[in-house]
Parts: sequence; structure tokens; C-alpha cells
Amino acid sequence: MEDKIRIDDKDNLVGLSNSILKHFDVEQFHPGIEAIDELLQNKKKVVVFLFDGLGEYVIEQNKKVSGWMLNNKVLSIYSVNPATTAAATTSFLSGKYPIETGWLGWSLYDEEEGFPIEILRSRSFVTGEDLAVKDKGKRDMPYKNIVELINEKGHNAKIISPFVGEHKGKLKISKIASICGDFMKNGGDFAYVYWPDPDATLHSYGVKNHHVQKVIRKCRRQVEKFSKKNKDVLVLVIADHGMIDVQYRDLAQYPDIDNCLDCTPFLDSRCPSFKLKPGKEEEFKKAFLKHFSFEATLYTKEEILSSSYFGIGEPNPKNADRLGDYVALIDGPDCFFSSTYPCNIRILKGHHAGMDERERRIIVAAFNK
Repeated sequence: MEDKIRIDDKDNLVGLSNSILKHFDVEQFHPGIEAIDELLQNKKKVVVFLFDGLGEYVIEQNKKVSGWMLNNKVLSIYSVNPATTAAATTSFLSGKYPIETGWLGWSLYDEEEGFPIEILRSRSFVTGEDLAVKDKGKRDMPYKNIVELINEKGHNAKIISPFVGEHKGKLKISKIASICGDFMKNGGDFAYVYWPDPDATLHSYGVKNHHVQKVIRKCRRQVEKFSKKNKDVLVLVIADHGMIDVQYRDLAQYPDIDNCLDCTPFLDSRCPSFKLKPGKEEEFKKAFLKHFSFEATLYTKEEILSSSYFGIGEPNPKNADRLGDYVALIDGPDCFFSSTYPCNIRILKGHHAGMDERERRIIVAAFNK
């Protein structure tokens, strides 16, 4: 099992986060990254730009517009498992692994609701409708983010994102970068800036496309403009995960698998978790391996949670309730869903959260070193 489930301890998003915590006098949850520790020395002001989906493979496939990342590369690191936004950004923001936070993937089963929910957006994974409880994931699986931890040590830190807080709805990267610049010039010590592209564009058009390249150019312009205007700020540019081109498998076309399911597959379409009808465990396992053993490895809930797939540390007590009976880890290009069951899913050209190295590798680039 361990040859498939690998955790690259330290040189990943969690290690990066813990280096930042250490730099701002916060007690670390896990070891940092030595190269980042050295880079941060004597730097009073630090900004992290996280461009969703801008992984190393995406950068390499779009070199014409990605030289600014490659030329300023400090090192390559890994995302967490699964390499998907809900798990990865939460790991960076918390300094902890998914096994610790309970934020195990894009959608988790919610016993209270009786169906899978998208924890980052607090909505039903079945209908796409908003839940009655806002920020349900944070209510049920709370964590203190690095901005809060840094502020508690007497520093001035801030999250700047078009999806949270006072900047919610400001959907231009130029506006977000401008807000960050004003904050840093007026006493800011640390800022985490999140931007949802090129992830959104990659999902629609795939890894190598002129639309993707246009977005990467916009990201470059804002980073370079910000860095020139704020030369006293160390600027780190990262991603939460990478992306590959994919294809979709409808499990409704495999009745021997589909008839075993109790609801739509969830967690993520490239590491699906399956909640089964009672007594269907052996039938499901036999059928799934018959069709997909060439590209997928199947684990029971107990096996996946006892491994290091979701990371290391004290497991969140809610983990077992959030997964189905099995989880499949995908090496090939497939995404899994079932048209038999209602599901808030789109057919995408690019996706992530599988075990392909290209989905998991990200670059840390630095400006004003």
C-alpha cells in the first residue's frame, strides 16, 4: 500500500507554512523548509501570492508566458494529498495536514445533512444549493489560520481574497494586488493573497491553451508591478496544486459498480470516495478492480485513514464520518462520477487531486530576495 500512498514530509505546503510561522515567532506544528527559512532571514515584510492551479507542470507547458516563475524559482515542493483546493489551501493556512484539520477534500459526507457537501463553499454536492448553515466546514472543523496566529504575536497580518472578508466580490487581480500594496505600505508585516485563476480557466480549457496563457500573463504583470512598488517586501509566489488534462468515466455505464453505490461518489472525482449500500462491499471491490485496477488503487476507509495519505499528525475525530467505505487513488487521466445519482459536477478538460506527479508538484518563486 505504501508505494501508492506517499507523503513528502516537510518539502510541501505545510512545511512552507510552518517556515512562515517560525519567521513570525509562532510555534511550529511541523518542520519548516530549510531553503525557505534562509530566504526569510532578515525580511520584515512578506507577501504570499497563491495562484490557484499554477503548478509546475502548468508552468512548464506554458513556458512562453511562465518565464517569470521559472527565472525566480527557489525550489519545487509538493502539494498535500489530495492535491485539491479545499485540502491544500486549508493546509497552507493552518500549517497542518488534512488528517489533522479534517478538510480531507472538495466534498465530504455530512451525517447531519445526510448527503455530501462542498466544505469550502458550504453547499450541497448533490444539488449545488447553499446550506442553511454558512461556513459549515469551519463550524464543524474549525482551525486557527496563520494570519490569526501571526497577529496574536503582535504582528500585522491579513488575508486578501475575492471570496472572504471585506474584499469579497472584488474580482480583479489588479484590485486585489492594489489592496495588498496599500496594506503593506501602512504597517503590514504579512499578507496572504489568494487568486482563483488559472485554476478556473484550466478546468475549462485544459493545461495548454491561449486562454490559460492570457491569465498567466495577467498574474505576472501584477506580481512584477507589486514587487517593483514594494521593494522592501519579500514576495513569494506559489500554487496550491497543479493540473493535468483528463477524461470522465460515468459509472452508470458499469452497472456492477453503480448498483453498489448508496449515493454519488464524492471527495474528489480523481480520488473518489464511495459510500455503499449495506452488504455490497465485496461485490463493489470485485467489480471496481475488474474494470479499473490498471489505473486505480482501492483502499478501505480504515486503510486510507491509517496510512500517511492525508498527512501526519493527530487525526481529526470527524474524519471517519466524512468518508465513504472506500477511496480510490487514480494514477491515470480518469475522473469518476455517476449519472445515476444527482450530483453538482461539471465535465472539465483539466483537473487535479489524483496521484500523478504533475498534479502534485508546485514551484516557490521569490521576488525582492
